[in-house]
Formats: sequence, C-alpha cells, structure tokens
Amino acid sequence: MISKARQNINKTTTLTIPAIFQDNMILQRQKPVPIWGQAVSGAEVTVSIQGQTVKAAAGTDGAWKVILAPLAASEAETLTITSCIPETTKNPASVSRDAAGSDSAEATASGDTITEIIHLKNIAIGEVWVAAGRSNMEFWMRYEKHLPEALSVFPN
Repeated sequence: MISKARQNINKTTTLTIPAIFQDNMILQRQKPVPIWGQAVSGAEVTVSIQGQTVKAAAGTDGAWKVILAPLAASEAETLTITSCIPETTKNPASVSRDAAGSDSAEATASGDTITEIIHLKNIAIGEVWVAAGRSNMEFWMRYEKHLPEALSVFPN
C-alpha cells in the first residue's frame, strides 16, 4: 500500500533519518540537540519541537543537519520533521509511515510542491546517560528497590 501511493508522488522523495531517532526516545535537556538525515538534494527540511522550529537545506548529497537550541525537561513531546521539494506532479497522493517505515509520517503532492513529514511521538526531554564497560557495571533489576513500580509502568 505504501509503495503504491509513493509511486504516485515520485520515487526520489525520500526523507529519512537514522534509526537512533524514533518514537519513545529521550533527548538530552539543556544542551544543543543535533538532528540529521537524508532528503532530496535542495529540499528544505524543517524540524520542530517544543515550539522551536529550525530549518536547513539538503546538500547536493541529500544530507541535512539542524541543531536545536537547548530544550526544557518534558515528556510526551512530538518531534516533527518536514521536507519540502519543488516538484511538478499531477497525481496528489498521501503516504503514512513513521521513521522506521510504518505509520506516523505522511507525504503529499499538490501543485508544484511535494511535502514529506515524519512525526516522532512520545519524546521525553531529560537526562541521557550512556554506560559502557566491563561486566562489573551491570545492575540486575531484581535488586532495584522500586521494581514493582517500574514493572507496572514498563511491563517489558
């Protein structure tokens, strides 16, 4: 279904982002946040969250990058990435997919512009910690004093 509708727009309309950006992610608070991806060469890419909107143009290789100003701690945000491509088309279409190719983005064609939109939902802004190293760094959840509360919120 997606590929059929996408054929009506143009196979070169491909707004993509790395897998690191997805629904339910956490972005670091109080620090500049880079967001990047690929789009059609020359496309205007807009990234919006918390009332902040930043724009960039895709380079000749299609790469684009924006840096969001520091964000305030929050939950349940939506990060919206939009790509506008000047294009003449006679077949308006709409495609729904998310960043991984599933359900929460859309592509539309009207007049002489094609717009692709990716919506990343349930984004939290807070502290991001990356721990790596030796096996002595592991912590088993069975020792967590708040385990029953954590399991009620995050059953997996």
